[in-house]
Amino acid sequence: MIPSGWIILLPIALPNILWAALPSRPTASPESGHPEPEPRVLVIVERVGRLGIFALPFFLNIRATTVTDRLFFGLAALALFVYYLGWVRYFRCGRLPELFYRPFAGIPVPLAITPVAYFLACSRLTRSPALALITLAFGVAHISLSLRRGRAT
Repeated sequence: MIPSGWIILLPIALPNILWAALPSRPTASPESGHPEPEPRVLVIVERVGRLGIFALPFFLNIRATTVTDRLFFGLAALALFVYYLGWVRYFRCGRLPELFYRPFAGIPVPLAITPVAYFLACSRLTRSPALALITLAFGVAHISLSLRRGRAT
């Protein structure tokens, strides 16, 4: 059987590919002072977690056979929908970097929280505790760093 888990990467990657083609515009006001250095441990955990999240699904299979699986599929779809809404806001409102960190729909840093929720739901669909653990580690680091970056903007 050919692993099908890689399919979960496509929906998350699409807006990021578009962002690479149309990067953020510089803000109108110059930054005051120097940005506070980010905790090195969080940066390392975030990078290793991102690598794990994007590598591990190539070895997994999606199994959506039970009612519980359908619930988690719905949660993944909801997280993805809110993630896309955050990206739509970013692209429609001038591609300003601070839009990555502004709250949306009551979610403090939606472009950080929703992919974590998405991959947690997908860890159930792939029956992968490893993906769940990697996602949790990535999530703690990614959300913490995004909140810090949001306060700095």
